[in-house]
Amino acid sequence: HILTSRIVDNLGRYKKDDQRTINCLLSRSYELLDERTAPERNGSTILTYGDPVAAGGNLTVALLPYESVVRMCTEENVKGAVIAHCLTEKNGGDKMKEFQRLDLLPPR
Repeated sequence: HILTSRIVDNLGRYKKDDQRTINCLLSRSYELLDERTAPERNGSTILTYGDPVAAGGNLTVALLPYESVVRMCTEENVKGAVIAHCLTEKNGGDKMKEFQRLDLLPPR
């Protein structure tokens, strides 16, 4: 997808923060066409963006409610989370240790 290549091309501009890069690209480069709440999807906000460059290049993004995305992970609160986005150092080794500690990795 065109957005993927734009993310890779722009990561350096946003201190290699992928989420910040995506947010900035969407808000600066795409036109917001529609916004709705979807109770059937955990109350997510569904945003549809149009790409002014690619014909028919609409992109739909679901923003989960804050309470569905756990950042300060404990063994208890990750059980009911839609997304466990545990706060760790920004390197793969520390993230893997945290996933192991919380038993979030699939069995091998």
